[in-house]
Amino acid sequence: MNADSWELYSDMDGVEGVAEVLTMTLENAKKQFTQDLATKTGPEAMRDAWGSVYKKLAEYDSYGACDTEPRAVARYELAKHAAFRTTGQYSKSVIDQWLDQIF
Repeated sequence: MNADSWELYSDMDGVEGVAEVLTMTLENAKKQFTQDLATKTGPEAMRDAWGSVYKKLAEYDSYGACDTEPRAVARYELAKHAAFRTTGQYSKSVIDQWLDQIF
């Protein structure tokens, strides 16, 4: 995902590098969620996965990463992954249930 996909402040130097870091962090959080399902409840796995993403978003707040839009992008992508991993489908209702668990 690029800076536009993340809805970061696209006129800042280094913003594409930040987008790469956020994308890698999101992908790692998805893997973490999937692995954690073996030993944790779904909500616990989501809490931990979202915590790692939010920490990275906060680290790049000067690029707008903690603004509403980038947080929404990350929340949706993580919820979509959780929906698929727990039900095998991308059902809107299941995605919405996971979104309700991400703060």
